[in-house]
Order: sequence, then C-alpha cells, then structure tokens
Amino acid sequence: GHTQIVVIRCSTSLAAAVYAIATAAAAGAGLPPPAFVISGGCASERGSPFDDVEYIADGDTTSGVPHYHDSSSSFHIYWDPACDGGGLFPAAWLVKNGSHAPACSYIAAFVSDNSYSPPLGTETWRVNCDGYNWTDMDLTLTHPSPSQPPPPQPPPSTPPSPPPPLSPPPPSLPPLDTVPSIWFTGGCSSNGTSAVDNVEYVAGGYTASRALFYHDANASRKFYIYWDPDCSCGGAPARWIVDTDAPNTTAPCDLDGDGECSDKAHIDSDEPSLEIGTKAWWVDCDSEPNNLTTAYSSPLPPSPPSLPPAQPPPFLELPAEALGSNYLGSFPTRWLPASPHAPPPPPALPSPPQPPQRPPPPPPLPP
Repeated sequence: GHTQIVVIRCSTSLAAAVYAIATAAAAGAGLPPPAFVISGGCASERGSPFDDVEYIADGDTTSGVPHYHDSSSSFHIYWDPACDGGGLFPAAWLVKNGSHAPACSYIAAFVSDNSYSPPLGTETWRVNCDGYNWTDMDLTLTHPSPSQPPPPQPPPSTPPSPPPPLSPPPPSLPPLDTVPSIWFTGGCSSNGTSAVDNVEYVAGGYTASRALFYHDANASRKFYIYWDPDCSCGGAPARWIVDTDAPNTTAPCDLDGDGECSDKAHIDSDEPSLEIGTKAWWVDCDSEPNNLTTAYSSPLPPSPPSLPPAQPPPFLELPAEALGSNYLGSFPTRWLPASPHAPPPPPALPSPPQPPQRPPPPPPLPP
C-alpha cells in the first residue's frame, strides 16, 4: 500500500488538524471524507451557502483533493492551487455557485496550503454577499451531529385492555305507511279539547327518542299526539301529550318548546309506545281525569292461513254405463249418472251370422 504523510502548518487550528488527519485516514481506508456544516455566513441573492448548510464529499478534483457539494448540488467547495492557472491567485479553498462557473468566479475563499480539508472551526473567509463587494467574515465549519436513535420504550406493565365492542345499531323503524291509524273517543268537545272527541290520528313521523308521533287526519284541524320524556326539561315525568303544537323531532325534551307542561290532554307514561285501550287521561275539560279510549282503525296484519281440512280418500267415479261391467274389488267407488257431456258409448258389436236352417224333412209316406 501507500503511506500518506500529512504536513500541518503550525498556524493550523487543532480542529483543522484533527479533520485533516481524519480525512487522510478515510482516504487511506477507501472511505469518503467526513461531511461538514458551514454556518455564520450571509444570505444573499445568490443563495445561502453559509447558513447552516451541510456539504458532503463528491470525489476528488484533478489535483487529487476532496470536492464537496451541498444536498442540492447548487454550491461546491474544493481546494484549488491556482484558480487562474497562472500563479496570480494563491492556493485556497473556494466556494462556487454551480459546478460550471468560470475558474475564478467564486463567492468565498480561504487562502490555505492544506489541501486535505477545509479549515474546521471558526476562520475568517473573504466573502462576496451582494455580488459587488468583498468583506471579511467569520465562518464556522463543524461536523454534523449524528442523529441519536429514540430511547427504547419500556415494556408495558400490563397488557392493554381490548377496545370495547361496538354497540349494535338500533333496529330500523317501521315505515309510516305500515303504521295503523288510531281513534280517540270519550273526550269532551269543549275548551278546544275536541281533539279527543271521536278523532282519527295517523302516523306523522318519529321524534328524537324514536317514538312515533301522530297528527289529526282532518287537514282542517291541527292536533298532535306525541311522547315527551320531560315536557319542561326540568324534571317533569314522561307523558303522552295531545296538543295543538307540532313536536320538535330533534329536541330531547320539551318538544313543543314552550318551557312548560301545557297541553290539551296527557297521561303519564314511561312507555314510548302509545297504549291501546281505555285509560284515565287528564283532559282540559275539568280538573278530573277522564276515561279516553284509543283503538286501532286499521286491521292488524292477518294471521297466517290455517291448513285446509283433511280430505276423505278419493272415489273412483265411473259413468252409469259401466255399472256391473267390471269387478272393482274393495277400492271405494261411487256410481254417478251418465254426464250429458260424457262421450257417447261405443257402438254395439253386430251379432254373428246364423248358420242356414235345414229344410224340414218330408212328411212320412202313407201306409
């Protein structure tokens, strides 16, 4: 193999010396030189090549020294012994915008005879920020911090509990056209409570509690029957209500929205299904409950049909002409008269011809 000798000037900083040794060691092992980050520079219209930008090695130049570029390959850093090729420009590390820029068209330079690495640490560079004026600027070159892996998570003390099972969806509500209408009878016709005096109600929809509500079948009147879990939203008992206000189908309570329990008739009930039959309702006729009767006006779905009655064993039906013509044994028979639509009987067979009769014998001769 080859032995690389690194010559370090006394003015070189310790960090730069370490970087140079690392670069030489990497080259000897066939590894790319380590990356570095430049910070502390200006941001100009040419970009920000000095504002916390990382540079990585990208092979060697024709001089055999490392060449670096940023992640977008827009800026390049390399060592040039004489950028003009004639010796007027000293050896230096140059920062250029684009790999095909003219030889001495650089935007920053650091004069150095150390071709193994740019100056690590903080050094004074000549920098052109605006494209016209050059200024001395302290730039800092450092190694990028290696990313630390996330700390391992401690094992859980107890296994996580399984998620609760999903509740089944509520059963579907029956279509309104399948709900039979109901009749209210037994109420008084005064004080506007004719709403329960022989009145038919039809299904109008469902409230937020999935309870049916009904409305008067007579379009000229506006009466409603609905179940309210709390008619005041203040702790009133659940009840079935007859009122002139349509229920709010999205409200959880006080479905008529009046903030109180005012109605034409009601009966306390925890059941969201209207009970059929005669019950004691409070009606706006007097201060006493009245017996009102609710009944279905449409028939309930019919019960399944019953099985037909058992049939007796079949009879062999024969026309009367066949009577006595066959022996039927023990099979049950029934004799019927000849049907007017029955086909005619077959013609009778002709009688067989009779042999010719012999002539009578001659009379006996007289004695």
